[in-house]
Amino acid sequence: MPDLVVGFAQADTRRQISDAVWKGCQFTEIQAEKKGVYWDDDFTTGSAALTNAALSFYKITGTGGTGVLLSTDDGGVLSLRSGAVANNESYLAGGQGLAAFQQFLVNTPNQMWFEARVRPTDITTGGFFVGLAKPTDIAAGFLVNTTNVLASTVNAVGFNVKTATPNKLDIVYAKAGAPTTLLAGAATPTNTTTWFKLGLRFEAQNGKNIVRFYVNGAEVANVVASAANFPSAVPMTLCLGSKSGAGAEAKNLDVDWVRYAGVIGDSTYG
Repeated sequence: MPDLVVGFAQADTRRQISDAVWKGCQFTEIQAEKKGVYWDDDFTTGSAALTNAALSFYKITGTGGTGVLLSTDDGGVLSLRSGAVANNESYLAGGQGLAAFQQFLVNTPNQMWFEARVRPTDITTGGFFVGLAKPTDIAAGFLVNTTNVLASTVNAVGFNVKTATPNKLDIVYAKAGAPTTLLAGAATPTNTTTWFKLGLRFEAQNGKNIVRFYVNGAEVANVVASAANFPSAVPMTLCLGSKSGAGAEAKNLDVDWVRYAGVIGDSTYG
């Protein structure tokens, strides 16, 4: 399934964005020349628990979950909290009111970059997702009850922690079907204090559209956008979330920052 040799960049655990993920991204031109879309949030403002009404750009959705802004850690953190109820969930969806950011389009010059710095606060039973998904799919049941795998009805690509392997971050994707695991154990958290930078980029190379996945700035896997079950030509937006399992333990996903950029080079976007 991987199309090209995985890169050899060394891991970069610094707090800032990863050079390997963002190389070639021209932020100024994207914004000033209307070449695409760009979003960057460091969650620097602390406040009470967030609700849908409190968010102008994002949406918190799911069953019983909340988002809490913390101002005491790493300059500001958004804590996505499932709540201490079985199968409660909290998802952060981006682009609400702005539609989706961009879609993966096969054989077009579109480009995309995404990276988030996150920390799971439980590595024993919880479930998490960090990546991109179709906006209308980000809702209760996005992760399946008890197992915390991607639901077979959603379109998504990113990193998934499942109940069966709660200390492993798997790279997965799905196009309204059973999810495909591209790489199991792309990262293996050993504690609840370590931050991970999880990223992906979408680019054309050697006549093929490639999606590359990164952990702490090092490429760990890639796939062609035309692969079976990959959500090409599906509008995507930010999606980060946490979900408890069958037990009544609260599961949190802390998000230090998130950044997204996309170059729109094809009239079929939107």
